[in-house]
Amino acid sequence: MSKGSILVVDDESEIREGLELLLRGEGYGVSSAETGESGLEKLEQHPYDLLLLDVSLPDRNGLDMLKEIHRRDPQLSIVLITAYGSIDMARAAFKNGAMDYITKPWSNDELLAQVAQAVESRRLRDEKRPAQARPEAALQFPEHCWQEATKCRCF
Repeated sequence: MSKGSILVVDDESEIREGLELLLRGEGYGVSSAETGESGLEKLEQHPYDLLLLDVSLPDRNGLDMLKEIHRRDPQLSIVLITAYGSIDMARAAFKNGAMDYITKPWSNDELLAQVAQAVESRRLRDEKRPAQARPEAALQFPEHCWQEATKCRCF
């Protein structure tokens, strides 16, 4: 069983492949995309616990993409990847919904700790969402309650 599902969006094939190997070796399910658009398509097709998103993509700005993704799925844990970390970039990332950011090159141990924390954070947020926001947690009532609501003692 997978520890969680992760999408890596980075235009550098070495980064994508390295992260895939590292994360799969730790028991995560990993998909990847090399452009912002292909990353958005994958997010539409499959739910992920974590998105590792490069700030600098050939077709999209990672910070703009972050805003869009966070609007669509505020529960998704997002960690930005950047080669040029700065205080301003970090502020913008957090303001727009990122859980954290990492700078290239990174320590694999630190990255794995961030990944584990982000995946766990997503799962805890999902568990705390109200039942009405989770279709899978909808209340199930016996059929006779719907047919004879005034006589039912289930409530």
